Amino acid sequence: MTPTSAAPLAIYGVLIGITSAVLWVWTPYTLPPALLSGGALLFLVVAGIVALRGRARKPELAEDRPVPDLSFATVGVALGIINVVVGLYLGLYLILIGAGILALGIGGMIREARAQRRARETVDAT
Repeated sequence: MTPTSAAPLAIYGVLIGITSAVLWVWTPYTLPPALLSGGALLFLVVAGIVALRGRARKPELAEDRPVPDLSFATVGVALGIINVVVGLYLGLYLILIGAGILALGIGGMIREARAQRRARETVDAT
């Protein structure tokens, strides 16, 4: 996958579409499957736009860029935000847990940014 790959967006759109199809069959309500269908359609449209923009972009010269393979700090930030939002409904204890996870995730992202800057300086010095 390239940095402008539309595959993750398209796969996510298809998964949401499958979920909405299941809801259309098994639920008597129309709002949840309609919202999921709209979300699936939105993700597929965004994937199409990303794919078209990726083809229109001219290939640039290959440059050495320090890019992390995995970022567990990003996952921590996402889980922290989710816990805080769910905690608004379930109670203060979950808000505090989410805030702790969020703080650890933000600290990890700061550490990753500093390490990336250090790696860039090392590459530029050679």
